[in-house]
Amino acid sequence: MEEINRNSDPQYEDMQRWFAYLRRHNANIFDVFFEDKENISDEDIVAIIEDVTKFFRLPVPVIQDKCETIAKIMTSKEGTECELYYDWKLMEKAGINNVDTLRLSFVHELAHETLFQKRFLLFENELWVQELAADMIVGAFSIIGSDVAT
Repeated sequence: MEEINRNSDPQYEDMQRWFAYLRRHNANIFDVFFEDKENISDEDIVAIIEDVTKFFRLPVPVIQDKCETIAKIMTSKEGTECELYYDWKLMEKAGINNVDTLRLSFVHELAHETLFQKRFLLFENELWVQELAADMIVGAFSIIGSDVAT
């Protein structure tokens, strides 16, 4: 009996898209990380960052593809200059390997730029509150504009 390769057979393409849709709308986000790897070019990354900056109504930051962590944003003390750093290899290793998860990562980083000079004064550790606020913005963004459940 001949074995069917469902990943390359055209009659299964719709079914594969449906499974990807289900994974991306399932509460278990970790299925998306490792099942839906996509080839993403440097141009795709820049386009995603530009799209996210439009959402926040921010100017496009200087983009640096060298970073010692997955991603970070650096803003000048005056708030007039912004640089976004990322390391694509570290992102892929962490499971950020498709357009949706990459977009949400940059939403998180650019949320920090949006929250620049905002102080919540809820807890003694303001940096922790800023991280939680950026995560909350990612959740709201995913509800209104992304394809990934958070």
